[in-house]
Amino acid sequence: MLRENNGQDCLKFYSSFQNPLMQLSHIDQAFSQPTIYDLILSCLPPPTIMRCGRTCRAIYVATKDFNTRAYTINRHLSRFFDNPEGFRSLQAQTAALISGSNALQFLDRTHYADSDLDVFVFSDTVRVIGRWLINHEGYSFTPRPDQLPEFEDAALQLSSSPVELDGFNMHDAYRLTGIAGVHSVSKAPDLTIQVITTQRSPMDCILSFHSTCVMNVIAFDAAYSLYPRATFDFRCGLSLAQISPREAKALAKYATRGWAIHSTIWPHEEDTLQRLFKVYDLRRMGDRDSWVIPLDTTNITLRSPFTLSSPPFTEDPAIFSSWKLTESTSESGQYRMAYHFLSSTILKYDYVNADRDFLLVMIPFFQKQGVLEHSKFRGLPKSNSDQEAWTWWDASLPGFYKAYLKQLEDTRMEEG
Repeated sequence: MLRENNGQDCLKFYSSFQNPLMQLSHIDQAFSQPTIYDLILSCLPPPTIMRCGRTCRAIYVATKDFNTRAYTINRHLSRFFDNPEGFRSLQAQTAALISGSNALQFLDRTHYADSDLDVFVFSDTVRVIGRWLINHEGYSFTPRPDQLPEFEDAALQLSSSPVELDGFNMHDAYRLTGIAGVHSVSKAPDLTIQVITTQRSPMDCILSFHSTCVMNVIAFDAAYSLYPRATFDFRCGLSLAQISPREAKALAKYATRGWAIHSTIWPHEEDTLQRLFKVYDLRRMGDRDSWVIPLDTTNITLRSPFTLSSPPFTEDPAIFSSWKLTESTSESGQYRMAYHFLSSTILKYDYVNADRDFLLVMIPFFQKQGVLEHSKFRGLPKSNSDQEAWTWWDASLPGFYKAYLKQLEDTRMEEG
């Protein structure tokens, strides 16, 4: 009798899964209970979770809820900071970006015991960030032999000796343009933060990394993976330009962690790898080929406007970045990132941008607004500070860009 009942129960269970309505009922039941779907989703890689979320509303809601717990940035940063929200507020106020292996670990929901934290900063903010780490988080500056012993003094130096940064050598011939200096602070027992001063912008350094698998970013308001399908679905990367011995060591480390690095794209791989890495396509931060995780900004202090007349910052300026992965002009079969530096007297920072049409739209604005900004000082009494009367337009760039993209999309829809 027991066997007969078990057989009947199994038959009923099997039959229920042949019925689409019963299937939906089982799915709704399973994915309405966090204790169940957390166990299921925790076993899946990020791309599979994203694909699951596109199947039906119940699973979409479950994946969104799961992600709020799986990607808790304050918990992730608590290894390095007693006050993660304080550091993220510092990020918001200085446009500092976390990248390298730490960003990869956050997105991959994993942990590397021997890894440090790499923070990429604009040159005029490095002393503020170093002072906060030392005074508020108890870190100590660990200078290299070529650096002055005090952080604020060393921050004014340009490095004169090679520095290995997760395989990123700032004195390799083709890497020279990105990094101005590296300053390490440490705290017992094994915590190290490297503050990387950039010559022009943090995104310039990140797009110069040795391979695509480490091109991931944590800003104060969102985490980004620039090549999520290759990095987390296919577990592979594409190396950029000629790899130095130091970078080869880093690639070996990532190979032991499960990533296959392609040095080039052979003809028989073009149909798959060129589409996977979007070679020659214009890419934008946060586009449909990126993976973006919005972060909770509760209790985060946003950056104040540079002057009273300047627009306020509501998101990290990295969102304005764009680039193209193209074949190297100097070495056949090698690849590089192509973009322009966007600079203007009305912009506080330099930006990376490969959208030529947008640049052509913005140039007249920069010219006219620049003339206006400079003309405001004619006849002003000397007691009026230039800094007080000047209007900086950095915070408006993402808004300009989004309006441009919407107009571009509307035009395409009308034409199509």
